[in-house]
Amino acid sequence: MIAAAKHNKVEAVLRLQQRGVPLEARDGAVVIAAAASGSLSVLAQIAEFITCGLAVRNGTALIVAARNGNVAIVRFLVQQGLKASMRDGEALIEAASNGHIPVMEYLWPRVRSKRFREAAMSAAVHQAQEQMVSWLESKSKHVPRPM
Repeated sequence: MIAAAKHNKVEAVLRLQQRGVPLEARDGAVVIAAAASGSLSVLAQIAEFITCGLAVRNGTALIVAARNGNVAIVRFLVQQGLKASMRDGEALIEAASNGHIPVMEYLWPRVRSKRFREAAMSAAVHQAQEQMVSWLESKSKHVPRPM
């Protein structure tokens, strides 16, 4: 199941689900693989079969999608109930450190923690993401650039 999700094989995921192959929902491996591959269709298919919801222990999927700059996956996961600020704001920090402004535009209003926003600025500075630093400065006058 993980290999099918990782390689964007929605038909294979569907066949495996119909045959009763477990989704490994407890550890979120399938969800993480689908998020890493950028496969919204596979992720949506998986979401239909996870009765406990994608939010259970799947903060890593959100972080991976933010790191990869996949705003469609980030949006889908948040709409499925994941909190943008879960796991210490790591999704925001990953998007900032990798220069993914579209992801930041989506996450920024959903993460109100000053500490997480400052950490995102620090990550952007540390990774020399000048466009991201400028974007962050334009969005919040109270997030100082680290010295």
